[in-house]
Amino acid sequence: MRRIGVVVWACALTVVSQRAMSQSAPAIRVLRSSQISTAHPRWPHLESWLALDPRDATHMIAASMVGRPSGKLGTNVYVTFDAGRHWTASRIAPRDSALFIGGDPIVYITRQGTPLFGLGTRVDGKPTTVVSRSTDGGRSWVNPQSLHYRDRPYMAFDTSGSRLDGTIYVGGQFGPFLLSRSDDDGRSFGYPQLLTRDLGGADPTVPIRGLLTDMLVTPDGVLVMPFVGAVDLRDTVPKAEPDSMATLKFRVLVSDDGGRSFFPIREGPLYHTMRGFRGSQATSAPRTALDQSRGTYRGRLYLVWTDWDAEHKAYVVRLGRSSDLGKTWTTSIVNDNTNGRDPGNPALAVNRDGIVGVIWNDRREDPNNQCWRLYGAISTNGGETFLPNVKLSDAPTCTNEPGNWVLNAWDQYDNWTNPSEPRPGFGIAAYVPIRFPNGGDTQGLVADADGTFHAAWINGATGTLQLWYTSFEVDPPLVVAARAGNAAHTTRAAAVVPAGKVDVTQELTFEVSSPTIDFARRTLEVSVRVVNPTTRPMPEPIEIILERLARQGEKPIGLENFKPANADNGGAGIGAVWTFSAEPSGILAPKSKTSPKVLRFTFTGGVPHEPDGYFEPTFRILARAAQPSR
Repeated sequence: MRRIGVVVWACALTVVSQRAMSQSAPAIRVLRSSQISTAHPRWPHLESWLALDPRDATHMIAASMVGRPSGKLGTNVYVTFDAGRHWTASRIAPRDSALFIGGDPIVYITRQGTPLFGLGTRVDGKPTTVVSRSTDGGRSWVNPQSLHYRDRPYMAFDTSGSRLDGTIYVGGQFGPFLLSRSDDDGRSFGYPQLLTRDLGGADPTVPIRGLLTDMLVTPDGVLVMPFVGAVDLRDTVPKAEPDSMATLKFRVLVSDDGGRSFFPIREGPLYHTMRGFRGSQATSAPRTALDQSRGTYRGRLYLVWTDWDAEHKAYVVRLGRSSDLGKTWTTSIVNDNTNGRDPGNPALAVNRDGIVGVIWNDRREDPNNQCWRLYGAISTNGGETFLPNVKLSDAPTCTNEPGNWVLNAWDQYDNWTNPSEPRPGFGIAAYVPIRFPNGGDTQGLVADADGTFHAAWINGATGTLQLWYTSFEVDPPLVVAARAGNAAHTTRAAAVVPAGKVDVTQELTFEVSSPTIDFARRTLEVSVRVVNPTTRPMPEPIEIILERLARQGEKPIGLENFKPANADNGGAGIGAVWTFSAEPSGILAPKSKTSPKVLRFTFTGGVPHEPDGYFEPTFRILARAAQPSR
């Protein structure tokens, strides 16, 4: 009963804090805004993407498509090493490189700090997806490797520590879905797998077709591939008149063997959109995110898109959430304007505290329902509700401006007027105001190790669409409330913090190496360092306190009478304490780690008859409370 009381108290604290915040200060506060594309102020930019170095939050890479004076649509990449204060255009050489002309750009940075850049282009006249690997942090990009073409590609990274740890996936669709893998940090990708059938479903003849969203890998190494397609999952969407309604459906593919096989397709929420110009300026690629925090909603899957809402007679930013990887879903509305003016192009991210952040282009201030400003909102209760929306930019962005009317030209054959006598011809369009009145189908949003959100978005304040950077933080009282709820969820009611200590369980993490088991001595040992991924120094000593030795009803790896053997407090069960330090400073500096310490456990018996289960202990982490400044 005590644990229930603590959880209820923490949830009540979050609710009270949300209510108080809605009546006082904004829930999020802008920290910095700067123009990324200063090197090309006259080239309209659209469809942004952003990557953040997991080892260094001051290092980011942004990409977007650009309309070039040559009449060709291309892609630019920019890099910063000072947290967005200054951005430099990456060098892409030679100028006729496949990286220079193309679209649907993506950029990622692996956990080793390796930047990867991909896009769709043409090589030798054929549609091709290319991926380049930078060896200088994104300042320049080498000649790329060519993959089979896939429209709107995405990457996902397995950092779970499982048997597939280190796998990089790149997926997309070209008819059926294509999935390739890399196990050498992106140096090469294997031949693509065609995901053409729902092999685990009731009807093995049903093709898997649709529009893929962000691919994800769970903390347990499970590959998750949400997508949207026809309600009946077949290519039977009839041709419809402009301004008519289209109804599609989200679904989720889930694989626990790296995409080599999949569980039956999981059904998701419906997707409603209008055909015609209004739909073009509101809709974009749906985006997904996974809660990788150690908090209350760890493992929750989120999906965000703009959805036509019959009640409001307008588009809304709709968020779907699933706590069982797509088996069941509930939805909520993110934007709080109800004046019939459409939002567009939402993106989302989940920070280290499990707080969900969403940004989008909002037209609530334009009576003509065309120009937008960047807006954002957060949820501290797992996406069930969102705090009042916050305007993140002041000047309106209008795509239908003379500076954005850069014409694009291409050659083609007229195969439809008279199929027996195809005629050569060409096409001309102004991509920005015609094809991308939404500013592009994606925009970038990521969260760093401190919980700060970083956005790369399209700003038209100068009359020409430009790529901009904005960072924002959650108001501190909300962070405190979220961490209290997470602590109650993860540490149970017994988590009493001693005087002079501070609980940093949600801030620090471990680096684990050299596990060994000796059946003759009946010991298991593992070397552990405590890592500080934040930008805040942590006073030492730092204590890790054993909270769970094994999952309920399980024996660690099947071993009998498994227990700690060398805890610094002499503990032989839950509550065992190991103390770490980083001599001689007495401070665990930001981005640093402690000296290693070997954790030893003992067991009885020999090799288990049934070596089942895993050794998955959990810990609380306490640091010395900082002395108040005088």
